Formats: sequence, structure tokens, C-alpha cells
Amino acid sequence: LAQNLTSLDQVAFCAVGVDELLGFPKANPEDSSALVWLVDRFNRTSLWVSSSVLVEDDLNTRAQLLIFFMRLSLEALVIYA
Repeated sequence: LAQNLTSLDQVAFCAVGVDELLGFPKANPEDSSALVWLVDRFNRTSLWVSSSVLVEDDLNTRAQLLIFFMRLSLEALVIYA
């Protein structure tokens, strides 16, 4: 899972140019579509993680999900570090 998530992120990061980073945010989002896509992907992933944890009523399940996502992020860091 970590490898799949990070491979999508790598494609997005490589698509962002320096000019987009220096000019973000612009009045015209089409000029920085790669960066907008990357920010949107980050926001969707953050929403997925937080929703997955908060939808659970059982505290032990929430804790296990937090541990899962922390391990997932560590695995992703190791893959591309």
C-alpha cells in the first residue's frame, strides 16, 4: 500500500515545476494544475486517514488504525528516503 501511494505521489511531485512553486497560488488555477492536483491529493489522503480513524467508535480500533497509518507513513518514508 505504501509503495502504491508513494508512486502516485512521485508522479505528482515530478509534474510540478519550479515556476509553479514560486507562483502558487495563482488567480488562474489552470496555470498550476500539477500543483493544484498535488495539494488536492494531499487533502484527500488526509481526509481519508482522519475519517477512517474517527468513524470508529471503539477506542482500541482507533488506536490500531493510528498505529497502522503511522507504520504506513514510516514505510513510505523508508521507500523514498
